[in-house]
Amino acid sequence: MASTSRTAKKRKVSDEGRNFKSDWSLKYFFLEEKGKPLCLICHQIVNVMKVNNIARHYDTLHRANHGELQDEARKQRLDKLVTGPKRQQESFVKPTILKEKAVLSSFIVSRIIAEKCKPFSDGEFVKECMLACAEELCPKEKQKFEGVSLSRQTVTRRIVDMGNDSKEQLRNVAANFEYFSLALDESTDISDTSQLLVFVRGVDADFSVYEELVEMRPMSGTTTGSDVAAETIKGVENLGLQNSWGKISGVTTDGAPAMVGARPGAVAKLIEHASEHGETGNDGLLTSKPHEIMRYHCIIHQEALCPKVLGFEKVMSAVIKDVNFIRSHALNHRQFKTVLDELDAQYSDSCYFTEVWWLSRERVLERVFELRNAIVEFLLSKDRECLLTNSEFVSDVGYLADITCHLNSLNLELQGKAKNILDMIASVNAFTNKLKLLKRQLAQEDFSHFHSLKSLGNERRSVQDYVASIDRLIEQFTDRFADFRRHQSDFDLVSNPLGFDVDAAPNCVQLELLSLQSDQFIKTDFQCQVRNRDLLPFLRELPREQFPNIRRHAKIIFSLFGSTYLCEQTFSLMKLTKSKLRSRLTDEHLEASLRLSTTVLKPDLPKLVNQMQPQKSH
Repeated sequence: MASTSRTAKKRKVSDEGRNFKSDWSLKYFFLEEKGKPLCLICHQIVNVMKVNNIARHYDTLHRANHGELQDEARKQRLDKLVTGPKRQQESFVKPTILKEKAVLSSFIVSRIIAEKCKPFSDGEFVKECMLACAEELCPKEKQKFEGVSLSRQTVTRRIVDMGNDSKEQLRNVAANFEYFSLALDESTDISDTSQLLVFVRGVDADFSVYEELVEMRPMSGTTTGSDVAAETIKGVENLGLQNSWGKISGVTTDGAPAMVGARPGAVAKLIEHASEHGETGNDGLLTSKPHEIMRYHCIIHQEALCPKVLGFEKVMSAVIKDVNFIRSHALNHRQFKTVLDELDAQYSDSCYFTEVWWLSRERVLERVFELRNAIVEFLLSKDRECLLTNSEFVSDVGYLADITCHLNSLNLELQGKAKNILDMIASVNAFTNKLKLLKRQLAQEDFSHFHSLKSLGNERRSVQDYVASIDRLIEQFTDRFADFRRHQSDFDLVSNPLGFDVDAAPNCVQLELLSLQSDQFIKTDFQCQVRNRDLLPFLRELPREQFPNIRRHAKIIFSLFGSTYLCEQTFSLMKLTKSKLRSRLTDEHLEASLRLSTTVLKPDLPKLVNQMQPQKSH
């Protein structure tokens, strides 16, 4: 009986404790703080969490002022006591948050300025625009915009900080590259400083492909192959790849002698350095020796050089001469546009031809062909000889306009970021077959794909010279891209593994290839990805344990640059960023701007903001 009564007494005490903890906040205005009861009225802590201690504290100090409150009034008083300290904290935290957002906004605007190649001083202009808009749209919030610092010095620091952060992210990404290739190109800026651009294309274990600027290396002295190679090696090692030379798969250049010389060229020096510092092992292409790095001239450059064999140089020279006579003199230009208006011509003006603008040739020829009657009338009025009165000359202009139109279509197809070498080689091979078709049709006087020649009717000349011209062009494409055709089996193994001849495959992939071609689920997945023209998702899903050699080979192929398009595009951005009005821009600031303009790795702005102490803008 005694033990039963003691058990009941303990159960009663524990029940009272649970009931007390459930309603002590409302009854005594207490909350638990770090395991101890905190009085919300006087903010004192009671050392022992017992009913008697808390009740004694409440009865002694607070019952006289709060004892009369009942039910809803008591709940409202409790809510006010609970939220009061939070509001006091927010009154201190809110200004800090606003300052951090102002700094974040400063970073965002600075990044846009760098990406758009605008002067750093434009930040002050942007702030004026922001304040003017705030004055009209939200006058009460204008003070927030005033806190955004966008002075020239601030924008400069922001761009450099973001550039350094993006470079640090690239180092972390590059550490996971299983294979990578380099694209090199060199050009001079407005201050005659030779700038070497080094881009890297890397593939990690998950087939994620990155194309990023390694460094822009200024070269104030000579620019020989040894100099270019030395600067490239420094840039690659600064990226943290000094121990990864065995992973390099290829080097792409613009074909300049300093780059591709047999012995003193930069590529030869890089290959020599990679062979000395790379790990041993057969990690090359299927048709390559160990450590052999695929070296090749930019595909876009080679495509642009192929039309040099078309012939008809006299025709092109005469066209350029007539166009320059019209465009190079202001009076002639105005009078010619008046003639076009009077004739209600299809175009309102003629085009300039620029040799370095690869796409301008077709536009000039097409425009001259369409405006030939207006050009003849204008030149004759100026007492100048005009060959456009000759039907054979007009026929040659029409042929050149048609064939350069096809060439420009290929050039545009090859351009763009993140282009893989498989698609580019496929485009070149397809165009070579198109040229063979065009040659056969011209020989039969079928002008289905020569719209300008077709429009001339019986006034065109014999097609024999045109057939010979296309024949020379086919031969040029065949010769220039012979290096890529030597590796065609390497490309086919990745682009069409299901149709690849197992007997022609190397021993290391034959068994894997048989397993791959026999798996119906893999076949279905591959066909879906081919329809989407994207093989990377298919390769990511290939089991690593079952197909290690095929995956390794695919990583090598996808790590190859197809062209130096990124270098050419970045040089265009460099001309905009470091112009005549900004010729004193430092190399550090120029590189930071170009990095932000080309990278897909966005800087970690919250981290950069947290590293700074927000200051009020002046």
